[in-house]
Amino acid sequence: MARGWVIANGEPNTRCISVAGSHIQNVRFGALLAANSVLFTNNVIDHFGDDAIDYAANNLAITHNTIHDNLDVGDGNHEDAMQGQNGPLPPGVAFNAFSNILIDSNLIVRQTDPQPAFPTYLQGIDAFDEDWTNVTVTNNVVITSACHGITFTSIHNGLIANNTVLEDGLFPTPGCVAAINVGGASHEGPLSTNTVIRNNLTSELNVDTRDTGVVPDHNIVLCCGPGPFISWYVNGVAQFLSQPGTYMNGNIIETEGAKGEFVNFNPATLTYTVLLKSNAQAIGAGVAGAPTIDIAGVKRTSPYAAGAYGYPF
Repeated sequence: MARGWVIANGEPNTRCISVAGSHIQNVRFGALLAANSVLFTNNVIDHFGDDAIDYAANNLAITHNTIHDNLDVGDGNHEDAMQGQNGPLPPGVAFNAFSNILIDSNLIVRQTDPQPAFPTYLQGIDAFDEDWTNVTVTNNVVITSACHGITFTSIHNGLIANNTVLEDGLFPTPGCVAAINVGGASHEGPLSTNTVIRNNLTSELNVDTRDTGVVPDHNIVLCCGPGPFISWYVNGVAQFLSQPGTYMNGNIIETEGAKGEFVNFNPATLTYTVLLKSNAQAIGAGVAGAPTIDIAGVKRTSPYAAGAYGYPF
């Protein structure tokens, strides 16, 4: 398998590049965005062996892309749809500090092929290394089998809002489901600060609320099963929540699961119509201070819905 797009790997003077409308497939890595001021939009990446998109630069917009059907190529690399990377490290610098990252309105589906040749898990949108400031992750749909649906560490002045993150349950990932995980420190960076996790609709939510200004509000978490469905800290004490109800800042563990929220969410038939049903608990559960349009470009109206799709749609 070949490598896909490589945009200025280690070339600091390359900038202001747009990649749009491309189809990248049958590669190990889809695209490496390592130049500042890059727009990567309306591309399709499928049947890739490791990561679909790696990013390690400033002023990036990664929007309206579709990523699906990754493959286990046996190289031991962990699989990601989008992963923040280290990037070239300047002399004397302990870690890179990247800023102004927009990841909006992308569709990530681990499996659309009913008979995948080499199935494996797929982590969604994440950054486990370096330091990230002014990060906006909004209106994305992630449907996968993995612990990390959306995960950010060492994130500052961030907004993670109106995303839909769902477990497909089709590939074994023991002990976890696709979750939104925010807070703590990356392998190199400092603790996260001043990041809001708002109006998301997810299979699980884990937030390190010990970090300064890292706050979850008005998220919907799907029930049901052994749980826990929400974990965070209250007065420095870990809380693991598994019972339906409303918790700190309007976060809700709902009562019916995917069948009560979506028009047709059926992993057994690879059917993922994650528009909200008319009686979904996510409708009206959100608040202002999040994207004003949804993943389909439709204006959001009050009462605001949680998740990537607004209502009515």
